[in-house]
Amino acid sequence: MTINFLRSSGFSWIEVLVSLNIILVLLLGLNATYVNTLKATKMTYYAAVAAQQLRSFSEVLYATNGANIAQIRKQWHMQLAKVLPHGREIIHINNGYLVASVLWGNDSIDCQKPITDQAGCINLNVFIEKDITDLV
Repeated sequence: MTINFLRSSGFSWIEVLVSLNIILVLLLGLNATYVNTLKATKMTYYAAVAAQQLRSFSEVLYATNGANIAQIRKQWHMQLAKVLPHGREIIHINNGYLVASVLWGNDSIDCQKPITDQAGCINLNVFIEKDITDLV
């Protein structure tokens, strides 16, 4: 009976290293997916906060019928700066509607463009029965 040491059972070091590299690549892919999911969740959160701020602003305008809009806008501006990164508002009149926009992020974004992973904008048209063109 001869013993052949060249044939052995088990795994070679090359097989183990290749398997570890495959596992490493899979884990890096999972990590990238996790990071992208966190970015999307953060932007969804900011969009939800901006939408809530717009609803709150429109409800205050409806409740007061546009009275003392300068003070309401000043308070809203301070609130946006607290709850959104670089949060700011743009208000203008368009065809009898007050158009309020909430912007966030470092980019100077146009509200016609989609929300990116760094910045965003949401618009809301608010109808006020009294003439507020001189108050905006």
